[in-house]
Amino acid sequence: MEIVVALGILTALAGIGWGTMQEYLPRFRLVRIAKHFRSELISMRQIAVQTNRETKLQLLAHSGGDCTDTNMWGGSWEMSVGDQVSGSRTWDLLPEDSMEDGTDDQQGDALVSFFRNGTHSGKDVCFQDWGRLTGPLIGNNQDAIVFSPRGWLRNPSSDFNTHGYMEFHFFNQDAARAGTTDGVKVQVSRAGMIRLIRIPKPHNLNQVGTSVTSSVQ
Repeated sequence: MEIVVALGILTALAGIGWGTMQEYLPRFRLVRIAKHFRSELISMRQIAVQTNRETKLQLLAHSGGDCTDTNMWGGSWEMSVGDQVSGSRTWDLLPEDSMEDGTDDQQGDALVSFFRNGTHSGKDVCFQDWGRLTGPLIGNNQDAIVFSPRGWLRNPSSDFNTHGYMEFHFFNQDAARAGTTDGVKVQVSRAGMIRLIRIPKPHNLNQVGTSVTSSVQ
C-alpha cells in the first residue's frame, strides 16, 4: 500500500512537472535561438578582427513574414569570410579553409536553420521579416551584416534605424496563439555592439515591436 501511495504521489508530481515544462519550452526555444543569433554575430566580429578580413552573416529566408500568422515559424542564415580587408568579392563559407589551397572545401559550419528539419530546433520561433538590408555595395551583400577587421559594420547608413541600430525580432508563436506577445530583439550598432532585449507586451498585437529596453535572462 505504501508503495502504491508513493507511486501515486510521484506520478502526480511528474504530471505537474511535465505540464510546467511544456508551458515554458516555447519560451526557452525563443531565447535560445535569439541568443544563438547574437553569439554568431559576436563570433563573426571576432573572426574579422583575427583574420584581418571581412566577415558576413547573410540572412537567407523571410520565414514568417510579419509573424502575424501564428502557424508560420522558422528562419535561417549563413556565415562566411571575405577575401579582402574591404570590398571582398569572394566569400569562404565557414569553416574558413580557402587560404590553404584557394578552394572552399568545407562548409559545414556556415548554415544555421531552425525551420522544420533544420540544423537547430526552433519550433514556434518566428524570425520576423527584417525589411531590406542593402549591405556594402561591392559583392553580393544584400540581406547581409558585414563586419570590418576593426569590428565595425560595413553596412551603409540606410541599413540602420534612426537610433543607429539594426534590429532583428524573434517571436514566440505558441504565446501568440494564446493571445499574448512574447518576443526578443537583437540590436546591432554600427560600432559592432550587439545586445539582446526583451520586447514588452503591447496593448494589442498590432503594436508588436514598440519598445522600451529590458534585458533578457
